[in-house]
Amino acid sequence: KKTNVFKAPTGSGKTFMAASLFEELAGEHSDINFCILWACPGKGELHKQSHDAVKTYLGGNPVCSLLEDDFFGSRKYIKNKEIVFINWEKLIQKDKGTGSWANNLMKEQEGMNFLDVIDRTKKNGIKVILVVDESHVGSNAKTRIQEFINTIIIPDILLEMSATPLNNSIDVEVNPEDVIKEGMIKEDVIINEIIGKSVSGVIPAYLCRHATNIISITIPKSVKSIGEGAFNSCYSLSKTSYTGSIADWCDIKFENSSSNPIIYSHNLYINNKEVKDLVIPNGVDSIHNYAFAECSSLNSVTIPNTVKSIEYAAFSSCSNLKTITISDGLTTIEEEAFFHCSGLTSITIPNSVTTIGKDAFAYCSGLISIEIPNSVTTIREGAFEFCSSLTYLSIPSDCVFESFRHDGSLYPWGYSIIYGCYNLQTLVAPARLFKVDEESYNEEAFYIKQVLSSKLEALFINSGELPQLGWDWIAQNSKTLKTIDLAATTNTSIAEKAFYDCYKLEKLSLPAQLEYIPYMSVAECVKLRAITIPATVTEIEDRAFENCRTLKSVIFEGSEAPQGAAHYAPATGSALWRIGSWAFYNCHQLEHLNIPEGVTEVGDAAFYGCTYLVDMTLSSTVQEIGDNGFALCAKLQKIHVKATTPPAIQAKTFFDVNRRIPVYVPEEAGCRGI
Repeated sequence: KKTNVFKAPTGSGKTFMAASLFEELAGEHSDINFCILWACPGKGELHKQSHDAVKTYLGGNPVCSLLEDDFFGSRKYIKNKEIVFINWEKLIQKDKGTGSWANNLMKEQEGMNFLDVIDRTKKNGIKVILVVDESHVGSNAKTRIQEFINTIIIPDILLEMSATPLNNSIDVEVNPEDVIKEGMIKEDVIINEIIGKSVSGVIPAYLCRHATNIISITIPKSVKSIGEGAFNSCYSLSKTSYTGSIADWCDIKFENSSSNPIIYSHNLYINNKEVKDLVIPNGVDSIHNYAFAECSSLNSVTIPNTVKSIEYAAFSSCSNLKTITISDGLTTIEEEAFFHCSGLTSITIPNSVTTIGKDAFAYCSGLISIEIPNSVTTIREGAFEFCSSLTYLSIPSDCVFESFRHDGSLYPWGYSIIYGCYNLQTLVAPARLFKVDEESYNEEAFYIKQVLSSKLEALFINSGELPQLGWDWIAQNSKTLKTIDLAATTNTSIAEKAFYDCYKLEKLSLPAQLEYIPYMSVAECVKLRAITIPATVTEIEDRAFENCRTLKSVIFEGSEAPQGAAHYAPATGSALWRIGSWAFYNCHQLEHLNIPEGVTEVGDAAFYGCTYLVDMTLSSTVQEIGDNGFALCAKLQKIHVKATTPPAIQAKTFFDVNRRIPVYVPEEAGCRGI
């Protein structure tokens, strides 16, 4: 089995049980080459403590090593049967500017990289067994660990060890009651009312730190504040009870995540009843930091209109939370408020919210659709990062995106909010979502291909000027896009081949202020059915719409409506003066054509092969039509010429066009319709 889950209370000796297993495997399977990566959580020295304990227990066989101490110089790979201890905290960091894994653990050993060590180990034919010790600890680390496992380490066997594993498929379990009977852990601890009263309702910092033998705890109603790390490393804790009400619990100030015992027990009991469907009572004005963090017993949450803010990590990693009902009145969803609520499939954000904080819904892997109301004016970095099931996201046109450098200065990195939303299909957003510093553009353009969706089907830019990074994303999704709407953008130009070979594209709205349509910019869009040329366009360059084989309607804003055009509202006039050579070559399905006033030149083969064209109108300003301009337009039935002096044509301008069709000219031209 590739993934194995070992559940045992902290204090029961699971480290030594695992060490015994590996000692036995090494002795019995000399014919199989394998190594063990033993990963420990936290910013402390837990991996070193585990290394020392296991090394002493095994007596040096198998060999035990510390990655940061032993891998330098000539050490380029992990040896057969070697156990290497590592600290996740140093390995799973990412450079927010580039999206790449930061090489924090081995950066002082020049030329060394953990990724290279893993790669060389595998190339030497050594299989990798990965042990994730205390696999439930730290929601941010947990999700990054999973990504690191799947994309970098890719172990042959994964062993998760925890007192409270998040994986429900348990392979081996040590019964806590057996451990209690042996006197190794305590069953219950009650925080006495006296503690709260004597220190003004404060549980002091580190009160139960490293009390790994506690499996349940009761907190009295009198407690108003819990100090930093009060329950740090209480890994065996399986029940948190509180003698007050939900409103009282929401009012407790938690100094940090390990101030709240819920992050270890993953549940909350109010007056001996487990909270599963949480209803925040009227009158509560805010849900404080960490209030229900990692409360995986929660199924639903209802928030009344009196709540104005959901504070930092208030519901982070509530993995079984499926529904959230939020009433109008809420204004702020703060950083990591619903981080890694993986069971959440939908969220309705009320039209009173103005700010969505950093990573507020990051790693909500079950979310499918999000409609952000017009009231939201600010969305911060990573707000929807790695919402891997998200297919639809709509962001208001006036919304701004905020990211901050380490020095506190603003950094334009809007697209970080959809970083890792690999299944996004429809996006409605302002152009500033793709704004980056010019100096970092090349770097960002490279990583955008790795971190953004390649399955986009519909893109609606609802305001602003789309920067180069946005065009790059369109190019990245050229094989999937069906709808692109840029009408609300302020772009006056687009790149050559901007939409080239978007072969699924059916609807395209060009920027309303576009001044020219470049070479092959819409060429090979074989499913495009209609196009409206903005009145501001002065030139359609060569091959612009070449081989748009199903293009049936071309409307020039500012001109008269062509026959059959519906819902047509002409502008004050078209700025167009030239239609380039081969511009609409092979647009077979085009039926009606009205070349607007102002156009003086129609290039060679401009409408060559428009075989379904039945009528066309040439404006009074057309002076020249190039060779093969309308060649092979075999179904053309009539031509209207508004000029009193006919435009100059070439020998094959109307090649293979029926010479008997009527041509209508003005009376003042001195002749009647032919």
